[in-house]
Amino acid sequence: MRRHLILVLLMFAAQTVTACRFLKPRTAPYPTGVGFPLVEDGSVPFRGKPNGGIRAEDGTIYLTTRAGFIWSIEVAGRKAAWKFKTDNRLLEPPFPGSENVYARDEADVLYCLSPGGVLMWKRPIGEKILTPIVEGGGRVIFGTDKGNLWSIALDGKDGRAFQAGGPIAFGPLVSGSRVIFGSDNGNLHVHDLGGKALWTYHTPGKIVGPIGSDGKLLFFSTEDRRHYCLKIGGTRPKWKVRLGGVPATEPIVRGGRLYLLATNSVLYRLRRSGGDVLWWANVPSRTDFDLAVVEDKVIVASLSSVLLAFDVATGRKAGEFAAGRALCANAAWADPFLVIAQHDAASDEGKLVLLRKEVQVRLSAQKASPQPAGEEIPFSVSFVGFVEPRYEFYLKTGDKREVIQKASEKSTWTWYAATEGAFTVGVAVTDAKQSREAEVPFVIEKRPEKKPEESEKKETPK
Repeated sequence: MRRHLILVLLMFAAQTVTACRFLKPRTAPYPTGVGFPLVEDGSVPFRGKPNGGIRAEDGTIYLTTRAGFIWSIEVAGRKAAWKFKTDNRLLEPPFPGSENVYARDEADVLYCLSPGGVLMWKRPIGEKILTPIVEGGGRVIFGTDKGNLWSIALDGKDGRAFQAGGPIAFGPLVSGSRVIFGSDNGNLHVHDLGGKALWTYHTPGKIVGPIGSDGKLLFFSTEDRRHYCLKIGGTRPKWKVRLGGVPATEPIVRGGRLYLLATNSVLYRLRRSGGDVLWWANVPSRTDFDLAVVEDKVIVASLSSVLLAFDVATGRKAGEFAAGRALCANAAWADPFLVIAQHDAASDEGKLVLLRKEVQVRLSAQKASPQPAGEEIPFSVSFVGFVEPRYEFYLKTGDKREVIQKASEKSTWTWYAATEGAFTVGVAVTDAKQSREAEVPFVIEKRPEKKPEESEKKETPK
């Protein structure tokens, strides 16, 4: 019996430990992505105005200017790594791939540059390129006004063109071994990387705006403002919904959600699987700049001086940044910076502005300096940009620094100043990723002596 009781008690103890382990609150992960409020943390100048957009790739920003320059700018180094001059004007942003960087000039000459800015090859196409230029399966792929889907080897030599029956103005998107694109005659196509047609779907109306895909589903819109989701290989739409405008930028698919900025200046979040509008938000100014979805925020740059962020879950405004001058391109994420572009028309000077989460600490004394010795002087801390901070208070006298309250979650400290002199009270605030210090100079004076009381009282006349 006693042995059985011991076994029961041991089992109960084990279950209690397990339960405590599960009930123990988990520490929330440190927030990543764009943090607000934002502050400017430097800029990189360049000559000219960006052609509609900037592209971020592995900490490098690529852009083109109308004068015919392709720029590569290192964000961490805060400098232009290289620039390349094309033979003719450029009208659109560059297209960085996994291997090289591509651009086409207004004469429809295609340029291929190495990541270091060296010209690998250039090739006249003889047709107007209508689509972005993408890489896939060791090929460079794009569509033209002649209805040709071009596929060129990375060395620029082996070029093939596949006829789609109408000008190719949408896509191409490379998904595994498939190329997805749309033609002006209302057809959506899937080819393999060798150019073989695998599937074609005829849309119910003329396709307008960019198409999007997550590799399994296609998202596209027609001129009657209907937005469709179609399974690749399917014969009928999975869903369709009518919204207030057609896409102004390329749809973005993240975490089972579709983000769409329409021409009616409304940002939509739709359920990927069913097309339900989960939320919508007005964008105060017109824009055709690409969206950026960074962790828990959708970043919108418009044709104004204000950058906006919306919470991905609720659609509520999650932050804004007043740039002071109109934005001239999309915002691009180059961790830890959010990069925006501005241009001064008078001087034709452009610049990339690096924005970073504002981090500040302020230490305040509840009594003004100086104070007499023996007074109680409370100090408190306020901050911006920290997550679950800890506070360590210190006192400096000349070159000597002494910790007076070890790091803890307590953001206040009371000083019982007993000694006269000039001091500096400081606090070091830290969290999992950052630290800042703040200091307050303070003078402690000699305490005034009390006036001696009269030892004798005057006699009153009898």
